[in-house]
Amino acid sequence: MKKITKRILSLSMMTAIALGLAVGDYYAVSYHNLISQFFGVGEQIGGDFKEIDDSSSSGDEVVRKIGNDGVVLLKNEDKDGKAVLPFNESKTKVNILGACATDEGFLLVGNGSGCAKPHQDLRVSLLDAFEEENIEYNKELLERYSSLPSSYWNDWGEKGAKASSVTLKEPDPNTLFSQSDFNQAKAFSDTAIVVISRFNGEFSGRIDTTQKKANGSQDTSRYYNEITKEEEDLLKLCTSNFDKVIVLLNTGSVMNMSFLDDPAIGHISAALNVGYMGQSAATAIPKILYGKVNPSGHLDDTVAYDFKNDEPSHFNGKRGHDSLVYQEDIYVGYKWFETADAEGFWNERHRNSKSGYDAVVQYPFGYGLSYTTFDWELVSSSLSIKENSSLQKNSEISFDVKVTNTGAVPGKDVVQVYYTAPYYKNGIEKASVNLVRFAKTPELKPQESTKLHFTITPYDMASYDCYSLNDNDMTGWELDPGTYSIKLMTDSHHLKDMVNNELTYNVDYIIRYKKDPTTNKRIKNRFTGDLAYGEMPLDGENLETGKKPQYLSRADFKATFTTNRLTPPSVTSAQKDYVYDGYNFTEEPVLGEEHNLRLVTKDDGSFASADDFNGKNGSIKLKYNSDLINELGNPETGYNNAKWDDLLNQLTKEDLHAAIEGSGYKTSALASVGKPVSIEYDGPAGFNRTNLSPNVASAKMTSFPSEALIGQTWNEELTYQMGQIIGIDGQNFNISGIYGPAVNLHRESMNERNYEYYSEDPLLSGYLASGFIKGANSNGVHSYLKHLALYDSSNYAYSNIWCTEQALREIYLKPYEIAIKYGQCNGIMSAYNKVGATWAGANYAMINGIIRDEFGFRGTVISDYDNNEDSMNINAGLRGGNDTWLNPQYPSYRYPTKTWSRFDSNDVTHLNLARNATKNILYTFCNTYYYSTHKDMNNPYAKEVSTPKTVEQGFEWWIHVVVGLNVLTLIGFIIWNYYLFKPEGFHLSDIYKKKKHN
Repeated sequence: MKKITKRILSLSMMTAIALGLAVGDYYAVSYHNLISQFFGVGEQIGGDFKEIDDSSSSGDEVVRKIGNDGVVLLKNEDKDGKAVLPFNESKTKVNILGACATDEGFLLVGNGSGCAKPHQDLRVSLLDAFEEENIEYNKELLERYSSLPSSYWNDWGEKGAKASSVTLKEPDPNTLFSQSDFNQAKAFSDTAIVVISRFNGEFSGRIDTTQKKANGSQDTSRYYNEITKEEEDLLKLCTSNFDKVIVLLNTGSVMNMSFLDDPAIGHISAALNVGYMGQSAATAIPKILYGKVNPSGHLDDTVAYDFKNDEPSHFNGKRGHDSLVYQEDIYVGYKWFETADAEGFWNERHRNSKSGYDAVVQYPFGYGLSYTTFDWELVSSSLSIKENSSLQKNSEISFDVKVTNTGAVPGKDVVQVYYTAPYYKNGIEKASVNLVRFAKTPELKPQESTKLHFTITPYDMASYDCYSLNDNDMTGWELDPGTYSIKLMTDSHHLKDMVNNELTYNVDYIIRYKKDPTTNKRIKNRFTGDLAYGEMPLDGENLETGKKPQYLSRADFKATFTTNRLTPPSVTSAQKDYVYDGYNFTEEPVLGEEHNLRLVTKDDGSFASADDFNGKNGSIKLKYNSDLINELGNPETGYNNAKWDDLLNQLTKEDLHAAIEGSGYKTSALASVGKPVSIEYDGPAGFNRTNLSPNVASAKMTSFPSEALIGQTWNEELTYQMGQIIGIDGQNFNISGIYGPAVNLHRESMNERNYEYYSEDPLLSGYLASGFIKGANSNGVHSYLKHLALYDSSNYAYSNIWCTEQALREIYLKPYEIAIKYGQCNGIMSAYNKVGATWAGANYAMINGIIRDEFGFRGTVISDYDNNEDSMNINAGLRGGNDTWLNPQYPSYRYPTKTWSRFDSNDVTHLNLARNATKNILYTFCNTYYYSTHKDMNNPYAKEVSTPKTVEQGFEWWIHVVVGLNVLTLIGFIIWNYYLFKPEGFHLSDIYKKKKHN
């Protein structure tokens, strides 16, 4: 009986091992490409490694510039109201406190695909930065944090790159420190610098409404983005022991900063918002503290005292729901806080000695302090339209602002231009102020001046009327009659103290834009009312009853501001499964017809084969067919060039499948047209080697600060330089594309992914992204602007998102409009979520209707990471305008029998759409090359485009390990079964003895 039980247990164990191995083998086959990429042995293209060291120094230079320009000085006054910063050079010693001041705790990057892990040789921590400036800090005090176990940091920083739940790190200071520690610290310096950090990112989802501590405890009375009891106690100890207390906010999303003004904590002398600083931007912190750099950063978000109760988007963003209504409509960020103030919504609010708006908003959007002062002067002679004159549809307002440094130290200033449009109750929704232009000065010496030029058109001040609320039977972009004011402001709340800080113009009659003023294409409602895409209005209106969610309205903020989550609209199966069917193709496209056109050839001019491009024939020299590529990639004439037909006729069905289905961190080689493999990496803070590829020791790619910190620079020139460095890194390692920049908005402060995005404002986001894209294009790397659209709350990845068409166009599509019309955008990534009832990547009305037709986009739309989910159906996506799928598993498929894995090439419509999608992919390739060969080579970060390369397949050692495990397991099973079933008393040696006897 014991033998039978033993055999049953053994067989059960072997079955479990065999099943486990089979599952492992299944995933090894299904995810072969992905696993090879993760281990750094997938398809690679050798780069120009000789120039890496020189290039990495250029990248480091730009990173440090971003830090210098991006850090925001929030507060700077002692108890007597005098400035504390900059420190005098004689102050050579400081105390630095906080668990997150340590090298383990200070955050350089966030988590998820948007980060780029710094190379070990380029990394500069906070403490490194102080040492680099020869500033002595109290190591004895910091040493107390060394008692924390190493496991304390496993969910933090680069160790926690994929952490889904994060604990807060500050230990109890009353236990960690003794009074003798503080006595020693006071003798060391009268100044304490306290670091407060929050780790945010893609895999964390939404900021927790509770605080989980590293010691295992929880505080349900405080949100994650509020200070902990331990941090509060540390600040109290510091304010009671030191004359000067400086706070550094090292966070990826706006924190509740009310503690900076809390009398119960004591007087905090100064505070800097430093964000995530990438590989070396932390060097800006001591430079700013000591005045070697004058802070010029300005907030890219509004900082309210109480987001929990005053931010309307907060109440419709909580976890655990599969549908989300953007109930705040167009009133996002400062557009809400400023407009609510204009309507008297805050009149009854009080906080300590403050009242009204000042009791609600701690720091306005665009706020930032400096060590110097600036005078602005409107140079009125350059105004093309006189003040108080009537605006016409084609008018242009042009003016210069002269900025003079009137202080005693060099510095930079930001001129912010806002407009105010007339609002009529129950009419088109309008914010009281809207950013319309901005510009940053170069560094100005004392008494030095510069002129900044601005041009504004009426279209820039138009509102999108999706309901014909002004009763003119038209929907679209309009300007109501009335007075329009252009305001020169220091932030969203304060006019600049100057003469002529406000210009006014009149509109006598409604100005209507029936066609886009740039593309001359018809503008029309696509998501509203009876004609809504897929018969499901984006605002959630029930077409039978006419009911829709109540959105926030300026007509009555008190009645429409809600603290309750709105019930989302219901979606019928027909609406959910809607696929655009407005095509009328009747014939298959021509395929396989040779016209002897190739984009890239061998060096001798002969045609390269697929095996040549894919590295199976060894390293082969290639060259660009520059004339053809420039002809097809010309932004003015290239897309409609007659040669496209001949080139595309050369494609085969296999080419179309590879182009559409196989864009997992690359676009595939298409030998029939001479397109090589184009390697692509995640972004936007540099090429991410940590999510799906390793931190190769020799790969000195630049790790930039987070977009949230870059947003605080308000400096398009810097984002252009960042893009140039992306291009240089790409050429050094032969990477052709980056999944970035990201222009989703900081719709709510609770979104963990805000660090990946620039700002709460669409215009600031659009122009900063444009600089990035143009810079990258100039050095030969194409960018995918992401995530199109309404992907502003990352825990709603596959959810239905509802908003008005006005909010969609004015707020969430505006960055794309700017980048397409102004920023050379030729690549876009569609989002996971649904825009209304339809997956974003299959939403014809948005992609083809607005983005391509109205805005004039030419190029590739790629999906987000494709898990072979039915929600990202490839045939529906092709019909909706999505060109290719980010599918690293191609040509292996997790679900090879499912129809959504491959497009139906037997369908005439799908085949024609696949051909056009391949054209878009090729246009991105050609258009980027065009920009890279039409640039100013005198620019310090300009680089000649290197020759194309073939793929190098790394040694896939892990496959040999898997095979070895299978073989060893099989041998183990044989031996196991031998001992399990051999007759009692039988030994292998008996067989040998028997043979010998015979």
